Amino acid sequence: MDLLSLVTSGVDDNEASGPEEDILGVVEGWQDDETHNPDVPAVSHKRGLTPFVFVPFEEVETSDLNLPVEKMDYYVPG
Repeated sequence: MDLLSLVTSGVDDNEASGPEEDILGVVEGWQDDETHNPDVPAVSHKRGLTPFVFVPFEEVETSDLNLPVEKMDYYVPG
């Protein structure tokens, strides 16, 4: 198991010591947003809830998507 997968899975490194370890077997039965080990943080993956819009650098000054807050029709802080 590579480092990124290990960190984002919430599985402790002594549970998955080799690349052939059965990670699905380790996490089977876990609840969403919980981890069995409080020392290993669980990572919550939420897809589609944080939209990002990329504006080409050449269009930053003229794009309607890059208006200041006072010129926007609707703004949600946070």
